[in-house]
Amino acid sequence: MAGISRRRALTAAVAGAAIAILAGCAPAPATPAPQAPSPAEPFPSEIPAGVSNFAPEGTSVIFLVRHGRTDANDQNLVQGWSDTPLNAQGQAQAAAAAEALKDIQFSSVLTSDLPRARQTTGAILAANAYPIEATDAVELREQNYGGFDGYRDVDFFAALIQAMGYPFDPEKSTDPTDIWSNPDAVAWYNATTLEERTDAIALADPQGEAENWALYSVRMQAAAALISLAAAEPGNSLVVSHGGTIASLLELMDPARYDPSVELPNGSVSVVYVTDGVFEIQAIGIPTS
Repeated sequence: MAGISRRRALTAAVAGAAIAILAGCAPAPATPAPQAPSPAEPFPSEIPAGVSNFAPEGTSVIFLVRHGRTDANDQNLVQGWSDTPLNAQGQAQAAAAAEALKDIQFSSVLTSDLPRARQTTGAILAANAYPIEATDAVELREQNYGGFDGYRDVDFFAALIQAMGYPFDPEKSTDPTDIWSNPDAVAWYNATTLEERTDAIALADPQGEAENWALYSVRMQAAAALISLAAAEPGNSLVVSHGGTIASLLELMDPARYDPSVELPNGSVSVVYVTDGVFEIQAIGIPTS
């Protein structure tokens, strides 16, 4: 499904938090955002078993989990807001994430309301030693690609690259099913910003439903504000979302430490500390399977 019939309105508290908490995360802030203190030890490259609370004193820990794979992932299709469920491999990835996180006591759980995220969240909570309910958040959905949902990735990106006026020769692809095997696609991506690409998608969308940058960036700030409110007290918070959304949130939260070259595999866990309202990335894309 490319669109939705309703959008949940942000509460006044969340809207206020988006302004207050994220002022230092907005592009080109007037003054540099304060830096959170670095922990004494680097975050481990896997989630150690038997630990219920990772938070250093006075710190909240956010565990951002990407949903398990779907048939659309396997077929390299744009899925955006489509109601795509987990396939067998995705269910196994959700189970692996659940195993990795089973000992952690979460004080809050936020999940995208799309089926693939909710299924992943359900698997994690069913295996967790400390029962807690999840809260659905429309703000945590994947980027809305509108009428491009269901397109093959290679067709979608080729059309977008050319619409933005960049050269694209499909004969340069070493793998015709993988757009990133084409150096023209890589050059285009490196030469453009997320803002430019998002607006270009909205302009090119045949159904006119894709989010432009104004809508998408505000939604990401609202999502970060929801996470901040959930992590207002020291402890552990679980957030289950999508690859594009998690990448956007990580860059928004801590642009200095975000590394766009690090992949976010399905079922992976990224970790962010929050100290006095300041985000600090600790790990990106820890695999669980």
